[in-house]
Amino acid sequence: MILGERVTVRPVREEQDGKDVARRVRKEDGAVLAETGETVIATSYWLRRLKDGDVEEVATAAEVVAEQLQPIVEKEVVADPKTTKKGQ
Repeated sequence: MILGERVTVRPVREEQDGKDVARRVRKEDGAVLAETGETVIATSYWLRRLKDGDVEEVATAAEVVAEQLQPIVEKEVVADPKTTKKGQ
């Protein structure tokens, strides 16, 4: 998490009375963070919540796809025009 960037965070889940529930986490404005998570601007407040174990950072769908494509991009071989015959 880098200060100023948009990140998605969600409350950590914990067991209470045998049930798996999301921790109740307040946002900077006092409203409660949605159990499914929300996109916020990374501030010192959210860094503290992350460090204290109240929230966890969630990868967005675009980040997951980019992470999965990275090995493919790294393996792609670009043909050397000096060794490739014209017309091929």
